[in-house]
Amino acid sequence: MTDPDGFFALRADRRTAWTSSIISNGDAYAITVPDDCMAPRYRIGEVVVVSPNKPVVHGGFALVRQKDDRVAIRQIVTISTDKITVRCLNGEADIDIPRSQVKALERIIGSCELV
Repeated sequence: MTDPDGFFALRADRRTAWTSSIISNGDAYAITVPDDCMAPRYRIGEVVVVSPNKPVVHGGFALVRQKDDRVAIRQIVTISTDKITVRCLNGEADIDIPRSQVKALERIIGSCELV
């Protein structure tokens, strides 16, 4: 469940180490998508694989980690010196987040649906 601003606490029980023969670093992890704000790309209940060490690009998808360690899955629209503009795919307006509030952008490198 997300907070009213769309961010959520990434508790240890929501994060699982991810290993694969195609992912070379050991820092990748998987989390469950908490809401449908990024549908149709990522739907509630799907799993996304996050790599904190891969660079995030404009138009890419990332886990946005705020200074208070709450996170949100978003599309990165722009990255500038003073703000990061993010987008939900559900039609809401783009949101500017001051760089001073962002601790990290962690690239989403894959997703899957668990059955």
